Amino acid sequence: VLGLVYDPIRRECFAARRGAGAWLNGAAIVARESGVSLRQALAAVDFKRLPTSLAIRLVEHPPYSSQRSFGAVALDWCWLAAGRYHVYLHGRQQLWDYAAGWLVLQELGGQAMTLEGNTVFRADGAPRSVAAALERPLFEEWVGWLGIAPHA
Repeated sequence: VLGLVYDPIRRECFAARRGAGAWLNGAAIVARESGVSLRQALAAVDFKRLPTSLAIRLVEHPPYSSQRSFGAVALDWCWLAAGRYHVYLHGRQQLWDYAAGWLVLQELGGQAMTLEGNTVFRADGAPRSVAAALERPLFEEWVGWLGIAPHA
């Protein structure tokens, strides 16, 4: 229902309330279309928790322009929502790592699913993988490259 992610280094506070939007330091975050293709995208990828075959494929044939690994799951979600990254990939996150950032992205219309094609947020506490993007066309291109088929 409510999410809050604070970055003490940058003094940034991301917040979201279900159905009411998302904010950065009290100002509404406005989702903007970047218009980039996957080939032009900046990706946030955590390689260490990905299946080995996928990690190798990404290293040998990256579909994006550049890649970063910030290392803070909650902030990765928020930075994606704020347009600082275009696509996101992580192999295994805990609920407490992703729930608040997931809500920030959801409130801005972002798209996400697990590597198995399921919904990311699940309140049972089980670790989840994620492939995500703020913009639907880029998300569809990203999950298509990853070979993820959504489950009903």
